[in-house]
Amino acid sequence: MVLAMQALRINESGIAEVQNVPEPESGVGENILKVLYCALCAADAKIVASGHRALRLPRIPGHEICAVDESNGRKYVVWPGKACGKCKFCLSGRENLCPEMQITGFHRDGGFAEYISVREESLIPLENSISPELACLAEPAACAINGIEKSGLKPGDDLLIFGAGPLGLLLALKARDSARGFIREINPERIASCKKFCEGAGFEINQDLPDKKFDIAVNAASDVETVVTGLNLLKPGGRMVFFSGIASGEQISSGLLNEIHYRELSVSGAYGCTRKQMSEGLRLIAESEKQIKLLKHVIVELDAVPELLLNWKNNKIFKYIAKIG
Repeated sequence: MVLAMQALRINESGIAEVQNVPEPESGVGENILKVLYCALCAADAKIVASGHRALRLPRIPGHEICAVDESNGRKYVVWPGKACGKCKFCLSGRENLCPEMQITGFHRDGGFAEYISVREESLIPLENSISPELACLAEPAACAINGIEKSGLKPGDDLLIFGAGPLGLLLALKARDSARGFIREINPERIASCKKFCEGAGFEINQDLPDKKFDIAVNAASDVETVVTGLNLLKPGGRMVFFSGIASGEQISSGLLNEIHYRELSVSGAYGCTRKQMSEGLRLIAESEKQIKLLKHVIVELDAVPELLLNWKNNKIFKYIAKIG
């Protein structure tokens, strides 16, 4: 008999709804875990609104996951990647660039379900000192770590971050001990909601940009103007991290490309995270739990997730986290 479970599923028409689906089966080297919490991400909302290049339908989304092995009670966070382990990227510790990468919640079913099948090598043990709902933030924290590593940040650098969403704030959290930082955020509600957090991280936050140049700029917002402005505000020899993708069809002028040439600016992409960075992300969350609690996160039931994804608005809420188990 095939057992059924509750899950949020996106059907072939792109409609997301909670329904009964068969429980997953474990493949070779995989474990079936009970999902405890799965955090909502703007990427989840994007796939409902307009799809995604990595999405294969029908699909259970969700990639920011904390789960438990019911056979022994051990809790884990889940690195959402599945790499080949043999290519030059995997062998050099950059498995996030593996050409055969499969991503949980996109290529394979994710965490908005009662149970999930996970490869054993994707499991990162959770220490009892960190709350399971905040442990879901390990994945976006790992992406922020990747972004800061790609920036080449050095102590004393002036760092500009565009956007005070979850990833922008986690970038600041990772950089707090090295950078003199500024976050440019255009939404006054969001500024008010995270001001104490930013002060604790040593970052100024404002709608208006300061009259200065920066060593590093990172776009944690998808507006093309964040890339244009960031490049223009770099010091000679400065570094731009292209962290958040922008809408297709947007263009950058040849004049701006010439600025990269004349001032010897560097531009680096930063995409996803490695398993090692995921472990580091979990440590960052554990070390910063008190500060993260200055930000408002809301626990919701699985039934509330489709509406939240369909009408994505996250002005004052740091994170919506679905309680599954």
